[in-house]
Amino acid sequence: MTDPRKLSFPRLAVQPRETTRHVLRNGIVVHLLEDHTLPVVNLGLLVRAGTVHDPADRAGLGSMTSTAMRLGGSRLLPGDALDEELDHLGASLDPGMDDESFHLFGWSLARHLPRMAEIMASLLREPAFPPDKVELTRLHELEMIQRRWDTPQQVASLMYRRAVYGLENPWGRLGNAAQAKAVTREEMIALHRSFCRPGAMILAAAGDFDSSALLETLNGALGDWSPGPAEPAPVPDIGGALPPGVYLVPREIGQANLRIGHLSIRQGDPDHFALKLMDMVLGNGTFNSRLFRDIRTKRGLAYSIWSRVNPRPMVPGTFTIGGETKYEALHEAIDAILGHIRALRATEATDAEVKLAKDQLDHGLAFEFQSSWEVAWRSARYEYDGLPANWLLHEREQVLAATKAGILAAAKTHLHPESLVVIAVGDPAKCRTTLEKFGAVREFPIPDTAA
Repeated sequence: MTDPRKLSFPRLAVQPRETTRHVLRNGIVVHLLEDHTLPVVNLGLLVRAGTVHDPADRAGLGSMTSTAMRLGGSRLLPGDALDEELDHLGASLDPGMDDESFHLFGWSLARHLPRMAEIMASLLREPAFPPDKVELTRLHELEMIQRRWDTPQQVASLMYRRAVYGLENPWGRLGNAAQAKAVTREEMIALHRSFCRPGAMILAAAGDFDSSALLETLNGALGDWSPGPAEPAPVPDIGGALPPGVYLVPREIGQANLRIGHLSIRQGDPDHFALKLMDMVLGNGTFNSRLFRDIRTKRGLAYSIWSRVNPRPMVPGTFTIGGETKYEALHEAIDAILGHIRALRATEATDAEVKLAKDQLDHGLAFEFQSSWEVAWRSARYEYDGLPANWLLHEREQVLAATKAGILAAAKTHLHPESLVVIAVGDPAKCRTTLEKFGAVREFPIPDTAA
């Protein structure tokens, strides 16, 4: 019998599906991908907005506005009528706002697509914001503020983000109950008017439609909407990161949750490709990564251990290592993590590590094209982020071309052991003494959600 570890396979040939790009009469960019496998259609819209644009004293305004749009419906279909219509059509419509974009997702049977386009257009153009739904939105936001601290993993990630970006920085700040209670209907209306303009929109659609007919439908629903400013106001650069060091987030839980890292690169950095390969060698997405093999498999210190280099389009992203470990293993786990960071800066990765990482990336390409909707949405997202249309394939080829020497050079440039922030969520009585072996420990309590 052949040893499975010695099997070799030819490189997988992938024929990627591509969208067609169009522009409506008023400048809305549209990415279409026909797929007649099933009689359904997925729609998605991106608008240049985001919660980082929220006023400092109204953190949460953007997310509340998007929620109120859905709950309140439009002048054409007020909230309850919208719910009934979508139920009748067997369709869905879900707006939302993340850090750097507003999005609206829709799904319907193909035969209902013209009506779905009308409903989406009415919600975008004339949301109603009825007072009762604004108050329901407020209750929803208050509940989400309370629940954001439900799990140790959420706590670790949120507190890490606050530390590396800064408590008052738009990418680090968190809204609280007092701010949510202060948001008014008028502020929601004003925010919607400021960002929801055709010149700032990119739309994607995939499914069972004829592209020419869908473009005619979209032009009919949206084409007479006058373009507006394509870019939101610049995000203020306020609030610096907390100093490097060890931060203890007090929480009486059964084991310590860790986030270790610092700010990293923006999208488009020339070292992105070498860092992506380095990240895979270290701990991103493979059982053969250094962190997994050493800290989980060999030493048994953690069930979950991972790394991420996460670039952002507008500001520097983050380099992060995360995991959970028993209190009695905390010192060994942190020491091992720091050792792996130093090792990446000291010596080249092995041929075997690089090959495994490249094989994983290469063999996984086919899975990126399983869904027509994923292809269409990715195409729209790339344009939104200023990336080339062939970014997925370009990134793959550049990562496959990266070398051991390139990984080492990128690690030396972008990994900074002296600048690490260590966030530990755990019981102070069980982990403070251990953490003090890595430097002075600063208490970093969860913020008061009511203040």
